[in-house]
Amino acid sequence: AFREFYVPDEADAKAADSAMFEGHVLASRPLIGVARREGWSLRAYDDGLIREFGDVRATFCVDARLFPGTDGHGTSRRLCFERRHDDRWAPVPIEAIDPVVFSEAARAVDLLVSVAAFALDDDATRAALASLGADAAS
Repeated sequence: AFREFYVPDEADAKAADSAMFEGHVLASRPLIGVARREGWSLRAYDDGLIREFGDVRATFCVDARLFPGTDGHGTSRRLCFERRHDDRWAPVPIEAIDPVVFSEAARAVDLLVSVAAFALDDDATRAALASLGADAAS
C-alpha cells in the first residue's frame, strides 16, 4: 500500500517550524470541519489548529480567527512543533522529531490544505520565495 512520506527541507530541519504549507488561502468552514473529524483542536488564540502526535504537538497557524460556525477565509502559515517537557510544551527542532511523526503531522496538514484551499496568497508566496532566496544566498 502507498502512503505519502513527507521530509522537511534542510532549512526547516534545524527550526521548530516548517513553511511547507504556507501561503494557501483556506476556506474556514471546511477547514474546521475536516480538522475536527481528524482530531485537531482550535488553538486558544483562535489563530490555528493543534494536534498531538505522542509527545509532539503540531500547531498549524492560519491568519484567520477560527471558531465553530465561522465563515470566511485565511492564509495558511507555518506548521510549528513542540515537545512535552513535564507539564509544559517547548519548541523542538524538526530534526529532533522522529521522521515518521513529522511525516504524519505533515500528511495531516496536507489533508486540511487539500480540502480547504482555493487559492494561493500572492503576498505569502512572494515572502516565501524571498526567504528561500535569502537562505540560498547565505
